[in-house]
Amino acid sequence: GFNPLPGDDRKTAKKRVWLPVEHFAAPVADWLKYCRTAADLLGDKAQPQPHPHNAIDRRTSTTGDGFAPYSMGRQWYGARGKQATTDTFALIDAALDIHIVLDESRLPAADLERALSDIGELGFGRDANIGLGRFRVDAFDTALFPTQADANAWLTLAPCAPQGLAWDAERCFYTVFTRFGRHGDIGVHLRNPFKSPVLLANTGAVLSPVHYRGALFTGQGLGGIGADGEGVLSKAIPETVHQGYAPVVGVRLPTQGGNKQ
Repeated sequence: GFNPLPGDDRKTAKKRVWLPVEHFAAPVADWLKYCRTAADLLGDKAQPQPHPHNAIDRRTSTTGDGFAPYSMGRQWYGARGKQATTDTFALIDAALDIHIVLDESRLPAADLERALSDIGELGFGRDANIGLGRFRVDAFDTALFPTQADANAWLTLAPCAPQGLAWDAERCFYTVFTRFGRHGDIGVHLRNPFKSPVLLANTGAVLSPVHYRGALFTGQGLGGIGADGEGVLSKAIPETVHQGYAPVVGVRLPTQGGNKQ
């Protein structure tokens, strides 16, 4: 556990979820005093803005008998810049670091950078068709993940699937995250567009392998076709797979005789 902060209640402490990288080398038990809230990190309050939607009947791909518009609130982060266009996206900058473990024998770095730029221009996510999910790539650099001295466990930077791997179970700490999904494109018109739920260990899991070694990622791929010939994750598209890997950084957990467990 973390050493508590004087006068800090549990509800307030749970909001301190971001650790500045310059304090990563500090003992894990002391991290809480260095952690910051999302509001501290972003340096500004979220800017609410309504986004218009319209109810669509998925069976007919139309609005049905009537026009049914509605709006959903969106939260935008960052500071407003100079108004270059009438596009709201261009008015707000919020910097985001993306860390990727890349095997260049499979995908050259230049191709990955181009792919990220293309995604940023087109948008990603379910609301890309109304202008959301767009970004620009300001820098694309090689970086090394930090590792604590004498590390003996991994801290995950994304959800992963650790099931069935060789862990020291008593020294693994995580919350469960269930991923629900459904097919898009042609999969919507098949017999069952919904995928099977995927059980993952959420971001920020601390996993202790039986035999620790330095590594850049952990987890496993999920899905494919099972022994019965059926899809593990999808009956409609049996070849469906899911990303069960996550980047990791090495951390030092106290040994059995330490002060914290």
